[in-house]
Amino acid sequence: MNHETDKPQISLQLNPLDVQVGGNHYKQFKVQPVVLYNKFNLGFGEANLIKYAMRHQDKDGRKDLDKVIHYSDLMIQFNNPIGLFIPMDYIENYASVNGLTFYAREVIEEVSLWLMNRSNEHLRNIQKITETEIYENYR
Repeated sequence: MNHETDKPQISLQLNPLDVQVGGNHYKQFKVQPVVLYNKFNLGFGEANLIKYAMRHQDKDGRKDLDKVIHYSDLMIQFNNPIGLFIPMDYIENYASVNGLTFYAREVIEEVSLWLMNRSNEHLRNIQKITETEIYENYR
């Protein structure tokens, strides 16, 4: 009888939200972006807009803002909103709990309005506010 294999296995698995590979730019948030994506069934493009807007100050700066503009261009081209409307009071609370910048909160609001109205105007608004963020902080 092999006593090593008869021992009960104790799971030491961590909560995946407690683990981040390559930095801590998501773990710093009390409610990580991935929780928001899953709660509102956001698509890849919507999730990326929010992710890059939220992390740009703590990770790749201007490069992340350029990605916001690129993803909004792609989403305008494909015009296929995926996800549920995120209520404004939820966004306000999410922004407050996470200490988000005004810019990041605006991007999340515009994504939500895009999901509700299906109007590319909201993606263009994201581009405008991102260009302003670049001008004010990365020139």
